Amino acid sequence: MPYCPDCGVEIGHVGACPLCGAKNPNAASAKEAGGKEKDKLATSYFLEGASSDESFTPLEQKKITWEVISIACAIAIGALGAINLLLENRFSWSLYPISTLTFAWMISTAFLMLDRQHLLRDLLLAFAAPLYFLALGAIAGNPAWALDVAVPLAFFIEAVVRAFVYLAAKARRKGLNLIAHGLTGVALICVVTELLLDYYFTGRIQLGWSAIVSISLIPVAGFLLYLHYRVAKATNLHRLFRL
Repeated sequence: MPYCPDCGVEIGHVGACPLCGAKNPNAASAKEAGGKEKDKLATSYFLEGASSDESFTPLEQKKITWEVISIACAIAIGALGAINLLLENRFSWSLYPISTLTFAWMISTAFLMLDRQHLLRDLLLAFAAPLYFLALGAIAGNPAWALDVAVPLAFFIEAVVRAFVYLAAKARRKGLNLIAHGLTGVALICVVTELLLDYYFTGRIQLGWSAIVSISLIPVAGFLLYLHYRVAKATNLHRLFRL
């Protein structure tokens, strides 16, 4: 039990000694400790309530994220279209960001809302980029560019990416082989890109820079595959290079 520091009378936790009027040094510390305890209890109460009431499943989190993205895209599209109409009485420059926002919404829908509908998700992902390029070509008044270059290139890049994902999923050991597959895919994309551009601009095919890129990347990819499937499998690389 606390006592008065001046006269020694037992005073408990009152603010001052009733006999001599000296201040009680333990009163403030007791009050502060009680306040901290109350704050701790209140904080734990609110945290427990928040954790129990605001916990969402992964599916609910994806749905909420998709709703936020959808509303944000809709507001942005509406604002851009309204501004364009007010300034020019027609849709012109706003069609470019509107088509881009629509493309972003399609991609987010495929990943967030179509997780369990694999066929529909794959179709949406496959056609989102080609449709986007077709829209850009139509807006720019040059659909031939989209049909002859952008759309075929988009489909080819998607095929290369899907092949890479398939090989990565089927590989028992993942390492240098994935780098080799990536380099081979980059070389193929470069070759097809130059083929499409040459045919579109000149009407004839003549490999140039893409051949140099391929000659540089393919041997490296082959060497990495050799290291992965032969040397790394049969030999401990740490012992081989004394690392």
